[in-house]
Amino acid sequence: MLPIAALIAVSVLELANPHGDGILVGVVGLRVTLRCMQLFFIGTLLATERPDALRRLSYFTLLMSAPVTAFGIVEYVIGSDEVKSFGAGFAKSLYVVGQVCSERGRAHDDVIA
Repeated sequence: MLPIAALIAVSVLELANPHGDGILVGVVGLRVTLRCMQLFFIGTLLATERPDALRRLSYFTLLMSAPVTAFGIVEYVIGSDEVKSFGAGFAKSLYVVGQVCSERGRAHDDVIA
């Protein structure tokens, strides 16, 4: 329980960080951290009380990740230019390492920095 309390304390203290991106970003980050902690406790409860539910959840997660994985393999095989031809949404959301971002006209490293 002590590590969880320490994580909450550090997350709350991080809200006052003068080098941060603002209080609103800190609050959103704190909210995400607390939500993930809730999932940790739910998973622990599932593992101890209902192992069959945890197994079904694992299979469901594996099943839901299969189409995403398959699309990633297809994207790798056919290339990014072919994926862009699928439609405007694909072209906007495509991220290619080391190539120029089409919307901004800069290298991806410049966009991140």
